[in-house]
Amino acid sequence: MYQQTQHTMELQSFDARKNRARRYLLVLTLDPASVMPYRVTSQWGREGSFLRGESYQAPDKATALAMMCTLLRRRRAHGYNVIDVDDGHPLASWLVDENFPRESPAHSQTVIFDMPLAKTVEEPMQGFLFQR
Repeated sequence: MYQQTQHTMELQSFDARKNRARRYLLVLTLDPASVMPYRVTSQWGREGSFLRGESYQAPDKATALAMMCTLLRRRRAHGYNVIDVDDGHPLASWLVDENFPRESPAHSQTVIFDMPLAKTVEEPMQGFLFQR
């Protein structure tokens, strides 16, 4: 029985001024037992929320990689940066040749405003709505 192989690439787009925190996953799967052995899966959405996605089937590796290149060019045009690529990914050298932007993952948006300076309550609430 042939084993399924999978290569993953993760992209993100953060822009605090536009309140933009997007994530994009691109997965290439090879299932030699299938009639259409190559599957390209893309998932996207706001960071921290449910990701939507779709899948494409391809009969050969060249078609699947061309499909992935098309999706990656579109993501680059929309301001995405690559943050993670699997070791041995077939498009790793293509990303370097295309000068695709890379950056380390940002786990949260940058802070635009200072934290509020309001006093905090140190004592537990006693059930009183107004001060007596």
